[in-house]
Amino acid sequence: MPTYDSFDEFAIAVQAHSQAHPDWFRLDGRKKGGNQNAWAYFRHGGRKWKVDADTRFKPILMAHEYWSNTKIDPFRLGRTDKRDCLVVIDAVNAELVKSSASYRRYKYLYIFGDRNADAALSIPDVNHTR
Repeated sequence: MPTYDSFDEFAIAVQAHSQAHPDWFRLDGRKKGGNQNAWAYFRHGGRKWKVDADTRFKPILMAHEYWSNTKIDPFRLGRTDKRDCLVVIDAVNAELVKSSASYRRYKYLYIFGDRNADAALSIPDVNHTR
């Protein structure tokens, strides 16, 4: 599973994948149904993030376009009942909703904190000696 050093590198790979599969609208090419398998990982904000395979191209590409034009982080930290996630900021979400009303109800962007990497970050160093 690839891990990209930045959101920029990840989004460029997604753009190439989208161009290679013009009839697809999701990373996994499926038309419906969940797919929580990892499609890729990327580093952002000092953390490693897992991108689920049922994520759609459009939110990633619009977030990248926003970042490219403004150099403002297109994400804010969100939280599910179990873990942290990345959510597009209101400016990007407004553009998504303009493009399709279905973005009002569903986010179609499934980026979650990598549980293994997050667990490693939260383990205190109890063996520290001088």
